[in-house]
Amino acid sequence: MSGEDVTHQQKAINGMNFLVTIVGRDDQNYQGVIEWLDTRKKVRFRSMYELWSLIEQAIQLKDGSRDPPRKWESESRFKVL
Repeated sequence: MSGEDVTHQQKAINGMNFLVTIVGRDDQNYQGVIEWLDTRKKVRFRSMYELWSLIEQAIQLKDGSRDPPRKWESESRFKVL
């Protein structure tokens, strides 16, 4: 397998689908893009913490359990693609 091969995996979480693309690594952390496939929204993340936070927020939005501290629709810190 060459370094140019790209593998994408989809994982269903509580009936939700995300596509995570890692585009780089800086300061021992990964950066990339997460796409919430159910809504077709894409958000850039700068750390694994931000990635996990976005997934948790999506679950909270779907379940209606509570308002997340940041929202996929109005996050000013992330550039929505």
